[in-house]
Amino acid sequence: MIIDGRLIAPGTQIVRDLCIIGAGPAGISMANRLKDSGIGITLLESGGLEPTFTGQELCAGQNVGHPYFRLDGCRFRMLGGSGNVWGGWSRPLDPGDFESRPSLGCPGWPISAQDLDHYNAEAARLLRLPTAQFDLDYWLPRLPDPIPLGAGDFENGIFQYSPVRDFGHQYRRVLAESPDIELLLHANATGLLLDPGTSRVGQVRAQAIGRAPFTVHAKVFVLAAGGLENARLLLASQHDRPAGLGNEHDAVGRYFMEHLHAPVGHIVARGPGIRDNFYDVLGTDSERTRGVILPTEEARARYELPGCSIALNDKGYGFNLAIGMRSPRVTVYPIRVMRTLGRPRMARIIRPVRPALSAAVGIKARRDARRAARATFDRAAAAGRPVQPAELRSIYLRAEQLPSRDSRVTLAREVDALGVPRIRLDWKVSAPDTDVIGSWLRLFADAVAQSEIGRVFMLQPSEWLDHIDGGPHHMGTTRMSDDPHHGVVDRNCRLHSVANLYVAGSSAFATGGYTNPTFTLL
Repeated sequence: MIIDGRLIAPGTQIVRDLCIIGAGPAGISMANRLKDSGIGITLLESGGLEPTFTGQELCAGQNVGHPYFRLDGCRFRMLGGSGNVWGGWSRPLDPGDFESRPSLGCPGWPISAQDLDHYNAEAARLLRLPTAQFDLDYWLPRLPDPIPLGAGDFENGIFQYSPVRDFGHQYRRVLAESPDIELLLHANATGLLLDPGTSRVGQVRAQAIGRAPFTVHAKVFVLAAGGLENARLLLASQHDRPAGLGNEHDAVGRYFMEHLHAPVGHIVARGPGIRDNFYDVLGTDSERTRGVILPTEEARARYELPGCSIALNDKGYGFNLAIGMRSPRVTVYPIRVMRTLGRPRMARIIRPVRPALSAAVGIKARRDARRAARATFDRAAAAGRPVQPAELRSIYLRAEQLPSRDSRVTLAREVDALGVPRIRLDWKVSAPDTDVIGSWLRLFADAVAQSEIGRVFMLQPSEWLDHIDGGPHHMGTTRMSDDPHHGVVDRNCRLHSVANLYVAGSSAFATGGYTNPTFTLL
């Protein structure tokens, strides 16, 4: 059942077994899993079926740390959330990402990759992937040959691409037809309240913009509102605990992590490895992959470095073209059109004007990419090895960022239209973070040279430092830990200090790895 929250009478008290706050990939997949369980579920979604300016305005906030995406442009309030505009990159975290790494000051997770393995098949089904198999040996017989990297510090790997690029459309009918699910649209959670004298949440206050509040009472509550909003709602729920729920040790909102994305150079490879497109998106809508280059587990341990992936792109790719840089005034209508027409049809329509569109939305980015490519041509010519434009590919590196207490979400003094304090994001990108990028780049350049498979032309740090951005992947703000002093939720994703409140999504990640978080959060 789908209900417009704007039509709920003021003061209404809804009573259910389970209340899930947020109908993005995490919230939808949980409701979908429980749809035939007989459990009465209320699923609160702050947006409607399509993004709106007023809905996006609730996401606005302050960036006070490393330059970052607009907070009202890098996530979306609508059924399906940012799962309606994501890229589809799918791969689980590596087993080593869960383990303690004392040399890096990283305690790891209280669970292991093996604890999650038996859910991989179900996550793959939710994403409509053909298999939960990610081993390269499984895929190589059906793909072009990659660059032969030998037995050194690097290996080839693959991501699968999910065709579920619009969670709202994909699962809307399931939610509407389930007798156990009550989906409330335009229902913004504004605060969680404990039952008097207990450590249990008794109700969540919710309201539509311009309407009076109502409440949802349940036995169990789950926060699934995303890596920023989960922390925001806990911090803003100060009615019973002045520091916010779960924040007895000042851990809520801390350990904010991103994936450090940066264009770092170019490669010219001998042989067919690049030209045969192993590193491009390959396949059909039902089975699509992309090859990447990864440091081996042994190399990560030997050099005491976090992980990364190395993608080989068109020579002009990689300089801050993300949609999250744009105002909702620019993005809301194109997203509506894309969701109405569908991605394939949209791509066919814009193909003739794509060069002009790219120039219009990314003039500086395109200029910087061309300048970097020209510099590489000049360096190759000066070294007596001129390069043809068709031979050059851009190296785009996506690195893991280790958790830091100082990288955090707090509340601003300004409030939104519902009276909830806005987010103040202080994303810390430190010298050790950027050193990881430079270290892997140099090691990769050495590996390519030693294997005689080509040559890497590295950009200088001054040429890529200003172009670091994120996924946008918001992780770690309610991190999982056995010790409540260093985390917010336990190994079952339940708040340490609230008996019936759980957190779903990448905000519970203890580390972020280098892979997109969607597969693992599901």
